[in-house]
Amino acid sequence: MTTKQDVGPATPDESEALAINAVRQYLSDCRLTEHDQMGNHLMKLCSVAALFIWSREGPEIAALRLEGAAEFIRQRMGAKSAHMEKLQ
Repeated sequence: MTTKQDVGPATPDESEALAINAVRQYLSDCRLTEHDQMGNHLMKLCSVAALFIWSREGPEIAALRLEGAAEFIRQRMGAKSAHMEKLQ
């Protein structure tokens, strides 16, 4: 029988799919009633994820990773919001 340990870490594509599913579930569990609530709830998720990074890699690396994500958004994502399929 093959276990997750036998397979090794998730690939980047697998990690992205897992993250999308986790965010969908998180937003569903947050029971949002207005579309504009999503940003605050997603920032809470980002903050908690940053604390996990900080606890393993330290504050400098955690800050650099968040800054890298922000820079990626500024440079590559454009001014308009992306169209995503309905999460809830």
